[in-house]
Amino acid sequence: MPDLEWAHGADGREWALDAACGKGIGPGPDDFHAKSRAKREATARFCVSHCAVRLQCLEDAMRIEAVCGSRFGVYGGYTAAGRDELARQRQRMAAVLESTDGVR
Repeated sequence: MPDLEWAHGADGREWALDAACGKGIGPGPDDFHAKSRAKREATARFCVSHCAVRLQCLEDAMRIEAVCGSRFGVYGGYTAAGRDELARQRQRMAAVLESTDGVR
């Protein structure tokens, strides 16, 4: 769950103003960082189906996590484990694209 400053569109994140979590729709703030895997997964499922800006949220989280190197909570409808897998898939795809660069 984003902190209050983030949820109000600070730092170029105006899209966050349309986030379901920032409007108090759906899961509560604690659900985004719950210890229970089932609770985190239910929160992720809600975000996938109800949040208008989940892709922006996901990309923002992936960008920040690439720099800080740690993942936690639910962002963009993905749990930390889901974002780990997505990051690995993106790295593999980048390696394939790099290895085939200029080959036609």
